[in-house]
Amino acid sequence: MPSVVKSKDWFVRIDYPHEHTPAKMKVIEGWVDCVSILAATHDGDKGENPHFHAVIRMSSELQKQSFDARLKTLFNWKKGSDYSTKPWDGKDGACSYLFHETTAIVVSNKGFSPDDILRFKDLNAKVAEVVAVNKERGTKKSVQRIIDKVAQDCGHSDIADVMLREIRDGEMYHPGDYRFPQVVEEIYIKTRSVVAFREYKDFYIRGLAQKHGWND
Repeated sequence: MPSVVKSKDWFVRIDYPHEHTPAKMKVIEGWVDCVSILAATHDGDKGENPHFHAVIRMSSELQKQSFDARLKTLFNWKKGSDYSTKPWDGKDGACSYLFHETTAIVVSNKGFSPDDILRFKDLNAKVAEVVAVNKERGTKKSVQRIIDKVAQDCGHSDIADVMLREIRDGEMYHPGDYRFPQVVEEIYIKTRSVVAFREYKDFYIRGLAQKHGWND
């Protein structure tokens, strides 16, 4: 993002040890031009990446370069991947993201009411429900579900038929015209019996060898 971008409102992520984060938050809260801040600690998917996210509202616009310089002085990050700052649109979506990890702990709150926090948490719960539905209906989950539905050594048309029925019934999202036959082929391979898979594998490799001129 260009360093000349200006904003009063910022959404921030900084990698930093949890035990030292509250003291740094006190410094930001004490900035004379800090109108409000809400920050929560996160651990990462596997608990290996301690960091925090924050929404910060300033009293006047700052260039990204100037805003980043303040934070860099405070947190002394070494590389670009240690942080991220983006203009915040002021909407609740960024605030709800602060609570997307169950282990999130609020380490700074200046200017947000208890009702605000409850609203953000409720919005996060609703987003999590949508994400869970999307994963269940996405291609990865749907492949295994269809494998369990179709017969071993069934044909491509049988697999396509089940996929289309799932799409019609809202159990699966359409993967797109380009991806659809690829998913059919993936399920076809995974539903072969031992003998059928050996025949398919030999046929497939021979086709590749002819196409690419393999001689080994």
